[in-house]
Amino acid sequence: MDDIVAIVVSMLLSGLLATLVTIIYQKRAFDHAAKLKVFETTMSYRYRFFSEESVKALNSIDVIFHDNDSVRKAWRSFIDETEKTPSNGVSIDDKYIKVLEEMAKAVGYKNIKWDDLKKHYYPTGLSDQIRDDEMLKKVQIDSALKSLSETNEQKNVPQHNQLNENITVGTF
Repeated sequence: MDDIVAIVVSMLLSGLLATLVTIIYQKRAFDHAAKLKVFETTMSYRYRFFSEESVKALNSIDVIFHDNDSVRKAWRSFIDETEKTPSNGVSIDDKYIKVLEEMAKAVGYKNIKWDDLKKHYYPTGLSDQIRDDEMLKKVQIDSALKSLSETNEQKNVPQHNQLNENITVGTF
């Protein structure tokens, strides 16, 4: 009887232990994947860290890297630098690279260093395309605003027939 109890207890404990190990492993894997995603996004947009995708990733640092003080400290330093009056941009870039460097360490990329992070690929064609897209958007917005303004002006000007009717009624 004691052997049966020992076997049942052993089975239950081993099942419970296996479940706990699996849950812990999955949580760590999920946390690592989330950190890796933020790191990959910020790395991918390091040539233009004010892009929408990069900004979203950067703004998630406090949550995703909640357990990493060095990443969060570098992030706060970057934010503090962005709130200063614009300078030559070198300091902001350096603070951004420091955030990337700390995230690289946090996700396990120990061999990615400052010099690696400073380099990025940003071809002239992409730069020109982004500039052209921004100019096109501006022209479209200006055109739409002008059209709206003209429409509003036409609504405020009385029609020719209405003007004549008002003059005729007023003379009798």
